[in-house]
Amino acid sequence: MGKTFASVVGIRQRTLGVALKTWREASGFSQREVADALGYSTPQFISNWERGISAPAFDVMPALGKLFERKPEEVIAVVEACQDELRQAEMAYILELFKDSASD
Repeated sequence: MGKTFASVVGIRQRTLGVALKTWREASGFSQREVADALGYSTPQFISNWERGISAPAFDVMPALGKLFERKPEEVIAVVEACQDELRQAEMAYILELFKDSASD
């Protein structure tokens, strides 16, 4: 379970988290300013997204894109890349489980 969670965090951080942090910094916003603009009570939400601990809900993505002046295609491409990587990691994990169960 821990390895799977670590994989998810790593994938989110590499794809979605890096993009969000890069876009935020390029736009000149602090995490607090992004949190305020989106109606969050604390910048911890933004920090967690950027570190891959969690991810913004899909319905927040348009607001983030608008705030960071990104085209919808750019935002969708990052979300798709993250989902593709997560799917690949899930499949690799399932194969690993099959191998482990075969050796029992």
